[in-house]
Amino acid sequence: MDVKTGSAKTVCFVEGEEGFTLIESVVAMALFTGVVLLLITVVSSFMLDEFPVRTRRAEELAQAEIAEMQEQQATSASSFDTLGFHIDRSVIYLSGVTEFQVTVRSLRDQNDRQVSLVAICQP
Repeated sequence: MDVKTGSAKTVCFVEGEEGFTLIESVVAMALFTGVVLLLITVVSSFMLDEFPVRTRRAEELAQAEIAEMQEQQATSASSFDTLGFHIDRSVIYLSGVTEFQVTVRSLRDQNDRQVSLVAICQP
């Protein structure tokens, strides 16, 4: 303590202590923030992706169409679903075998895969 001024002075030095400069700290924080934002974007896009739900809906729709075609001996036709699917139905009669084919495509996104189901029945 300095007797004349009455104030205490404390100075601590640790030998070999090295720190980062302000620029290095800012760059490191910017990189960390960029990686975190990229990770959040990727995870949220996977969580909000409707592709698996729409594919499952298309498969269920195709199965229901196949069942209906088998029950009613339907003919080839094309129709639209209220949820935005285009349904192509075809019936091929071969010697003693009937082939029912249903293809379901999305009208909303042309990049979606189409779902095709085929059922072969003997009368």
